[in-house]
Amino acid sequence: MAGNEVINRQTGEIEDVATGNVYGNTIRSFPQATTAEAMANQFNALNSANSLSDYKGDTLTIVGFVSTPGTRSVRDPITGIDTGQNAPTDDTVFLDEKGQGWFTQSHGIAKSVRNILAAYGTPDHWPDGKLKVQIVETKTGRGKMKLLKVVG
Repeated sequence: MAGNEVINRQTGEIEDVATGNVYGNTIRSFPQATTAEAMANQFNALNSANSLSDYKGDTLTIVGFVSTPGTRSVRDPITGIDTGQNAPTDDTVFLDEKGQGWFTQSHGIAKSVRNILAAYGTPDHWPDGKLKVQIVETKTGRGKMKLLKVVG
């Protein structure tokens, strides 16, 4: 975030205080870090998150997340070669209970984050501030989509 952007703690949206713009597609929900060390740990987890595709566990216990609009390169469906064009996507990072960040550009996962907020609220309303989820794939009319399933 730039120096003139702040996070509205009630909505999770990023607001530009200089222009008044609200980036409404951004969702941020982390436990309140109260020490410099906790703030640094959250930043480092976000800034150097591992790919969620590399996650090998059955379940993931999350304590927070951020989902922002992003872009990714478009590949030719036949050759797999980068076309030089970009397509919009959702960049989502989870913070797990061990302090590790997990990154994905899955639209389905971003949809699950919005649904978790609607059904469970923010992490300060989750039991013990944690939520256990599984990463599942479901078939769609255009292929497959990853989603989160709340367990336990």
